[in-house]
Amino acid sequence: MPLDYDDSSFRWPDCPPYPRSDWWLVAGAELGLEADQIRFCAALINLGGPDSRNNSMAARLAGMELSRTEAFRLARSVKVRRLITAAEDIKTGKHKPISEEEINQRIDRMIRSQNDQWAARGIELHERRLERRRQEQASGGTDIRENCIG
Repeated sequence: MPLDYDDSSFRWPDCPPYPRSDWWLVAGAELGLEADQIRFCAALINLGGPDSRNNSMAARLAGMELSRTEAFRLARSVKVRRLITAAEDIKTGKHKPISEEEINQRIDRMIRSQNDQWAARGIELHERRLERRRQEQASGGTDIRENCIG
């Protein structure tokens, strides 16, 4: 599923204490996760975390059609665990949130990558951020949650 999927109805974890949606998408892409898998991680956080036994519900919220077993396996995968752990580390203050500039630098690195998939995902993330900025300017302001850095 492309990263520019309209996830306006998707509820990302509250920012703060969790990082904003851009962080989730960039950090998840760097781990090699697809957009729906990244939303799965965020939904799992909203439902109580990876040990909450809400894997199937998280998959549905992320727009995925997975069996109970597939959802369980995805929740236990290394990449999913790494993304959730990184988000939890930011929430608890173990790691500091990254700035807008750092997010832009990470996206730029992805775009310049020799790996075509990484470059394409970086371009999608860049376009998504530009579109969000255009929408914010058109509406004349931003939601308080969107001002959260991380």
